[in-house]
Parts: sequence; C-alpha cells; structure tokens
Amino acid sequence: MVGQTDNVGWIDGMLLKTDSSGALQWEHNYGGPLRDYLWAVDTASNDDVFVCGSLRVTEGDIDWWLMRTDPAGDTIWSRTWGSSNVHDLIPSITTKSNGNPLFASAWTDGQDASWNSAVYMAELHQDDGHIIWARTYGPVLDFTILRVAKEKAPSQGHIAAGMAFPDNSNFFQGLLLRTADNGDSLWMRRYFYYDSLMTDGMGEFNDVVPTLDGGFVACGFTVGAYTGPYPPSYSQDIWVVKVDSLGCIVPGCNIPMGITSQATNMGYALVLYPNPVRDQLHVAIKLPVNFKAEGPLVLTVVSMAGELVRQVTVPTSAPSDVMLDVMGLAAGAYTLHLSDGHTWIAGKKFVVE
Repeated sequence: MVGQTDNVGWIDGMLLKTDSSGALQWEHNYGGPLRDYLWAVDTASNDDVFVCGSLRVTEGDIDWWLMRTDPAGDTIWSRTWGSSNVHDLIPSITTKSNGNPLFASAWTDGQDASWNSAVYMAELHQDDGHIIWARTYGPVLDFTILRVAKEKAPSQGHIAAGMAFPDNSNFFQGLLLRTADNGDSLWMRRYFYYDSLMTDGMGEFNDVVPTLDGGFVACGFTVGAYTGPYPPSYSQDIWVVKVDSLGCIVPGCNIPMGITSQATNMGYALVLYPNPVRDQLHVAIKLPVNFKAEGPLVLTVVSMAGELVRQVTVPTSAPSDVMLDVMGLAAGAYTLHLSDGHTWIAGKKFVVE
C-alpha cells in the first residue's frame, strides 16, 4: 500500500507491506524535506514493486516521481520528470505484461497558474525508468486527467480512463482513451449522464477493464447537473458504463464523424416500430422537455459491419415523429443513431426483413 505520512516531521511518501491477514511487515518512507506523496503501486514482473507519486522540488514546482524497490522496500532506482515550475498532476501506474510500467496523468502546459492540461501516457523501461515513449492526447483544456491506464492484453495496446472539462467549461465528463501498443491514439471519447430527470450530469471515470467481447466497462461517479437545478433526491451516485471496442454505447456511434461526446442512459429517446421492418421504419424521438440540441438532429443508419448506410436530418417542423425509408436495404440487422452534430444522444438496433 502507498500513501503519505508525517511521522518524520514533514510529509513523506509511504510504502507499507503486510502479510495476508493485514499485519504490518515493514514500512518505508521516501522523499525530501518538503511535502511528497505516493499515489499508486503495482508489482513488477518479479517480487519488486513500482510506486509513483509527486515529489516537491520547490513550493511552486511538483514533479512526477517513479521508483522501483526490491521486495524489502529498498530503492533500486528513482527518477523524476514533468513540466517546469508547475504542479504536475496526480499520476497512476500499472505494470504491462512485458514488465514495463505504464504511467498515466496529465501534462500541465505551464503557461500560468491554472490547471491547463492535456491527458498524458508513457511507457518506461523497467531496468532504469527511462521513457520508451510518451504522448499527450487531445486539446489542452482547463482541466483533464487520466486516473488509470492499463494494458488491454499483451501487445494489444492500452485502455485509460479519467475526466475532462470540455470546451473549457465547468461541465466535467468521463473520458476513455484507447491507444496502440506504441502509444498512438486509436480513439478518445467523453461521456456524461443524462436521463429523464437528470440532464447534463457531471461525472468522471476512475477505473476501466476490458471485457471478453472486446469492449470495456468503466466505473466512477456522476453528480449534479451542469445546467441545474438538481432534481429532488438526486445525489452523487456510482456510475458504470459499458462500451464496445470503439468506445460506443451502441455500436456505430463513431460513424457520425466529429462526434466525441456521448450521453448515457438515453436509450428511451428512440422508439422504433415496426421492428422487424420491411419498407418504412417509424422513429419516435422522445427527448426530455429541457433538452437543448446543439445543431440539427440527425438520424444515421449503420450496418453491423460499421458502414454508413443512410443519414437524414430530422425535420424541425416534426422533430418527434419521423418515417425512415429502409427500402433497398439488405435484410439483416442495423443500428440507428440520433445525434445533434456535437453529441451522440441515443441508439437502437433494428432488423430489416
């Protein structure tokens, strides 16, 4: 276990080892004469341990800090790095199947005293901690960070989870990032909670795991509504989101190009009938009365192979009742997606006979 302690007269990083019943076997403290912290720990490929944290160089400069210790907690190597003269944000660490530590946080741009940052991931060498590759992803925002990054499977890249304040607003959203094994970005998407009572629910992801179907499950919390007011009896809640291999709540969300933000819990917004269908699919759009679309509503039909099949703009004169012509489509399953040019709102599967 890692954390921090003031039992040396100032705050140091702390590493504890217990036995299987939780009895303390040893404790080590690390750091300098200023306030230093350890945030995450993982075992190496042997009985060694990787720990990462924040080392305060000066009162105004906190660097990232990564160590490898032996099974007794004695330091094998230690290194620091990060932005100059700013507080680098809280990091996390996991160990890859090749034995290297995978590091995740956010790179602070260092332009002023704000938390302007872009999400950051790096793979470091297990032998001495030198950086093999390091990447930042997406734009610099008022605040964004990865809470965790881990290997999807050996040589199959990584999945990371965190949060972002998009468009430099006060509306924080859950964030998922998928990369190749060399760190190259495959996709990055944001998520926010939205249902019939809670609109623009703010939240973040704190962990993510791969699933056997190739997708991912992320968990964290959602709290409040960015636009307010909060509905009666709503509070901070646990938030669990299941996505496919491309980060979609419903397969095909990536086809409306430029859409990176998804509303969760809005499946009720689309009612399709008849289903299965032959010629005309009746699409009833049931958006909350306080829903504010950012641009025209668009319906997109995507095949199960991930191909764009049909796309229509919803008439503003009748935004809740659309007849979609599916004549000429090959028999089989499709997904229908509702978006507004900025946000994926909902999706449903239908079958053409």
